[in-house]
Amino acid sequence: SLAYSGGVWYAVWTREIAGQQNVVVSRSLDNGATWSAFYQMSPDGVNLGTGIHPQIACDASGVALITCHADNVLSSSGKSLVHSA
Repeated sequence: SLAYSGGVWYAVWTREIAGQQNVVVSRSLDNGATWSAFYQMSPDGVNLGTGIHPQIACDASGVALITCHADNVLSSSGKSLVHSA
């Protein structure tokens, strides 16, 4: 998922780290020519499981909100992760 605000692009996606699915985010300050190293949003040691659906949105002041729903987090009920920066 991508979002843009105030000259900054943000990207959020899933990535396998140490055998576990995690949500990561990166940003670009030069219209996508280069991107920052990714930042892991999900806590270490927490496997988000399957069916991960991260989304990102920004407001006009550049505040980013990242949400993620995982279909299978240690149970079949599903859990959501929300983070703002």
